[in-house]
Amino acid sequence: MRGHPLGIFVLSLAEVKVKVQKLLLNQNTILNKLEKLLTNYRSVDNCLQNITSTQIDEFEIHFNDNFPLKELTQFNHINDILNNKAYYSLMKKKLSMYGGSSINDVTRHILIKLLSNEISRFITLTGHKGKKTCFASTNYFKVLLDVVRVFYESATENHVKPAIQSWFKHAPDRLTTTQYKNNVSPNM
Repeated sequence: MRGHPLGIFVLSLAEVKVKVQKLLLNQNTILNKLEKLLTNYRSVDNCLQNITSTQIDEFEIHFNDNFPLKELTQFNHINDILNNKAYYSLMKKKLSMYGGSSINDVTRHILIKLLSNEISRFITLTGHKGKKTCFASTNYFKVLLDVVRVFYESATENHVKPAIQSWFKHAPDRLTTTQYKNNVSPNM
C-alpha cells in the first residue's frame, strides 16, 4: 500500500486522530485548571461577603495611592493593618488578580505590586543578621503565600522562597538600572 496514494491518506488520518486526542487531553487539562481557579476565586469572594462596597472602594484607593511601597515605615504600618481580617481579605483578592505561568512568576508579579526597588534593598527573606527586615515573618509573606496557593494549591513556602530571595537579592541592580534609564539624556 505504500506506493498507493490512499496509503498516505490512511497514515495521515491516523496521525490526525492522535493529534486530535492530544488536543482533547490538553483541553481537558486546561478546563480542570480553570475550574480549580474558579473554585479558589469563589472562596476568596466568600471571605469578602461581610465587606461593604464602600470598604472595597476605599481599599482600592488606598492600594493605588500606596503601592508599591517606597518606605519602611509604610511597610511596617501596613504589615500591622494586615492583621485586620477584612483588610487581609481585600489584599488577597487584589493580589489574586496578578497571576503567572509558574509559582515564580506569580510570586514575582505580587512582589512587583507590593514593593518598590527602593524599599526592597532593605528587606531579605530571613532578615540577614538583623541588619535588614525579615520578610518571612511578615503578614506580606502570609498573604503572598495564600495568593500563590490560589493559582497553585500545592505550593509550599519552599516553593516561593527562592523567588522571594531572588527578588530581594536583585533589587539594588533593578534600582540602578531604573535610575540609569531615567538619567540618560535622550541626545546620547
